[in-house]
Amino acid sequence: MTPQELKESILQRAFEGKLVYVSQDSPNIKGLDVDEPPFDIPESWRWEKIGNITDALAGATPSTAKPEYWTNGTISWLASGACQDCDVTEATKLISQAGYDGCSTKMMPPSTVMIALTGATAGKVGFLKFESCGNQSIVGILPCDILEPRYLFYYLMASRKRVLADCVGSAQPHISKGYVLKMLVPIPSIAEQKRIVAKIQELLPLVERYGEAWTKLEEFNHKFPGDMKKSILQQAIQGKLVEQRPEEGTGEKLYQQIQAEKQKLIKAGKLKKEKPLLEISEDEIPFEIPESWKWVRFGDVSSYAQRKEKVSAINISADMWSLDLEDIEKDTGKITNHCLACDRTISGDKVKFKTGNILYSKLRPYLKKVLVAPADGICSSEIVPFVMYGNIEPEYARYFLISPFADGIVNSASYGVKMPRVSTDTMTSLCFPLPPLAEQKRIVAKIEELLPLCEKLK
Repeated sequence: MTPQELKESILQRAFEGKLVYVSQDSPNIKGLDVDEPPFDIPESWRWEKIGNITDALAGATPSTAKPEYWTNGTISWLASGACQDCDVTEATKLISQAGYDGCSTKMMPPSTVMIALTGATAGKVGFLKFESCGNQSIVGILPCDILEPRYLFYYLMASRKRVLADCVGSAQPHISKGYVLKMLVPIPSIAEQKRIVAKIQELLPLVERYGEAWTKLEEFNHKFPGDMKKSILQQAIQGKLVEQRPEEGTGEKLYQQIQAEKQKLIKAGKLKKEKPLLEISEDEIPFEIPESWKWVRFGDVSSYAQRKEKVSAINISADMWSLDLEDIEKDTGKITNHCLACDRTISGDKVKFKTGNILYSKLRPYLKKVLVAPADGICSSEIVPFVMYGNIEPEYARYFLISPFADGIVNSASYGVKMPRVSTDTMTSLCFPLPPLAEQKRIVAKIEELLPLCEKLK
């Protein structure tokens, strides 16, 4: 139950005679014969129209065309926005005596129950704590001696849903003074009204405390799936998601194989020789990893910095997949729109990618638009296609790139305010935890088992 639902339930029970002990005292007036009452009340209670047992005061607004009405003010004046289902303790504005005399607004004494007639606050109430007048969208109700003002205040608060259902207009809801005066109110004895008010005032602070706890819980529930996903990814790249198996080898051995592979590709002219990256110092190591893993630079095990193959617009075939950043869902990397080149206006050069390439958006990297290409295609230069050497599991690399560690480093180093980007140097310098290949595959399988559970939590 939401805090608002709890509050409404308490108020509704109060005016059904279910919140406090119901005495058999008869009210001081004879009630109406009501064919269709809003709800059932105890036999000792009676229904009555508000207009039969109250005086009502209407308000008005001094002319804004006369500055003297609004300067050097000494008289409190209220707009309907003051009615917020609470005590009203200060004026909206002060008007001058001339402003008061120049319009038909009436002074309302303390303990007047005010109800707003128009707009966003239509049906909301205020309990006046000082003498004031109000505008034409407020009706002030002065209960007689058989109706406790606080009782009426809480009753009108409890009635707002019914009032809104009867409002005229949707964009600007409105009720009339006449409607308010025809509203039915249940009348117990004054003593019972006071007991009801006392019980409501005892319970509403508890509802507020419940509301604070509810809000915190809602915030936690809202954040929990995302936080759990981050935790899973972080645990994965720290070697805490699956067990290590000695028979699967080591990250060091895999790294040496990668370096040998790169040398062969360089000699064959298939890979451009790159400037050596700095060794990872002890101070750079962000967290502990298993002994069988190895810290490496991302650029040492990927082709991120290698020159990308481009194709001019004139040579792009109509049936080629054309991928734009807006086609990729943030955080998940899912493709939301599969568009062919013939369906887009393409100009200039585009970057080619192949099935199995990792596609990384270097523009606004905080959106985590990262995926493994399911087919060949072309993309803008804001998307970087690359491969991992040594048969490193592409999905392991993708999950690394959207992990809290990598995401934090990348976004802290991004440049540009409106269109932040990450540099190639930042990407290639990333410290990358390298597990044995078989363990990478098990890590990916475990992540893909757990992440759908996080989605269900939403």
